[in-house]
Amino acid sequence: MVLLLTMTNVSFAKENESHQSATQAVGFSAGWISGNGITYRRYFGKHFLQGTIVGVVSNNADDAYINTAFSAGTYLHKLKASGIFPPLGLKIMAGADLLLERRSEAEGKSPAGGSTVARTSNHDMSYYGGGVGIDIGNPGRAGLSLWIALNYVFAYDGISSPNFEWFGARPAAGILYGW
Repeated sequence: MVLLLTMTNVSFAKENESHQSATQAVGFSAGWISGNGITYRRYFGKHFLQGTIVGVVSNNADDAYINTAFSAGTYLHKLKASGIFPPLGLKIMAGADLLLERRSEAEGKSPAGGSTVARTSNHDMSYYGGGVGIDIGNPGRAGLSLWIALNYVFAYDGISSPNFEWFGARPAAGILYGW
């Protein structure tokens, strides 16, 4: 009898742990507005703030790729698990995504001698927009969740003085572990 009560308490505790609200989550994201790289999300009830960053430097720091993004969102509706369907969360979000890319390329021989001439290309883009998405798994709860979103994005060439490039729908996705 004691063993049965203990096992019931353990399974009830594990069930409650999986349904606890998360205050934060960490994982990976890829896409416009969400950014590409390591993601941190902070929950405030049904609202959240998310930041993503990645930096890759190579070739003696001549080549660099830095992507950072900040977004905010809110859950419009959450559905509990039902049968074979996992819990779902319908969300809206808006944010900014900044991309800095520097690439050096050897061009050939210089006119004065046998050394190569290096050419550097800079590519700075900024993306602003918002969209709708679905969190699959444990949206805003402790545990693992996957998310996908379709964002409507305004893209600008440059960051400090941007020139409008394009507007369109772009996907984003990620995986998060919340606690």
